[in-house]
Amino acid sequence: MTFGIDVSGYQVGMDFARARKEGVEFCIVKAAGFNTGTLYSADGYHDHIDALRAVGMPGIGHYYVVGKGDPTKQAEFFVKNLYKFNVKYDVLALDNEPLDSNATHWDQDECWEFLSTVQKLTGIAWDRLWLYSPAAQTRANGPWDKITNSPIRIWWAAYGGQPTGHTPDHEPFLDDKIDRWDIHQYSSVVPVADRKTIDANYSPLSVQQLFGQAASSAPATTPKPKPKPVVKHPEQAEADWDFWIPSRAIQLRIQRALHERNPSRYDGLLDGEWGELSIKGIQETIRNVGYTGKIDGIPGPMTCYYVQVYAQKFGDYKKGPLDKKLGVYSWLGFALGLERP
Repeated sequence: MTFGIDVSGYQVGMDFARARKEGVEFCIVKAAGFNTGTLYSADGYHDHIDALRAVGMPGIGHYYVVGKGDPTKQAEFFVKNLYKFNVKYDVLALDNEPLDSNATHWDQDECWEFLSTVQKLTGIAWDRLWLYSPAAQTRANGPWDKITNSPIRIWWAAYGGQPTGHTPDHEPFLDDKIDRWDIHQYSSVVPVADRKTIDANYSPLSVQQLFGQAASSAPATTPKPKPKPVVKHPEQAEADWDFWIPSRAIQLRIQRALHERNPSRYDGLLDGEWGELSIKGIQETIRNVGYTGKIDGIPGPMTCYYVQVYAQKFGDYKKGPLDKKLGVYSWLGFALGLERP
């Protein structure tokens, strides 16, 4: 279970080092909004981000509060005013709720317009876009299938008995109006660090799943280790294969295709950066063309060999599977094969 909080200008000066020691693994900060009828950058936004970076908070997010008006223009303002945004690891969230005198609650199309504009402008991975909404409004204002069928995370507010600990007292009641949730804001009165009433959030997902594979708020600077060597397959024992990693765009294309083809086989991040789950998904796929190696996420010559076999059989790769070059055309052929019915 992952415990996190969200803050605004009311919490400026909060002791985030102490919050980390108390088990807070992520913090979502109010960045901007239009709920007042005027576009604004939130009080305390920069201070919070600086403080969170200083203590190495594992997960950091920036959120925007909706207001009546054009979602695209609001998205453009939000992105333009982001502060120290880390596209590889941070979360960008849309707070879709009637707030104070603001009665605005966007429907699915308006939320999609905002979030897809933010994605296009920033290049952020889709699964690090979050949609926040109170349970009652979400249940009353469907459908939401366009969003729930995408990788966008659902951040659901349902308070129940307003517990004061680090776990909720119930699961959100969906009432068949929305088919999933990812983060549950379960209380607004949880004491954290030097503050007595903080919005508290729970997720069954790990902080790595929610925010990318960052060990802290700063990007990793150490080089990735080379794949462990494996025994070569008899069919290509003389082939000096090397597992070549394609561009991020191709990596993302293959991740999406793996997920769409079989979500239970690949349920990892759609972030364009392969890890163990992505390689396992590839290995599971090439079983269809004769791969008999381990599903271990460790790419070796046998994996390379059957990626090209698959690319030739299903993806129109014409150069033949035994040319010892697992390059861009091999991966494009593999991706095309995955995308076909």
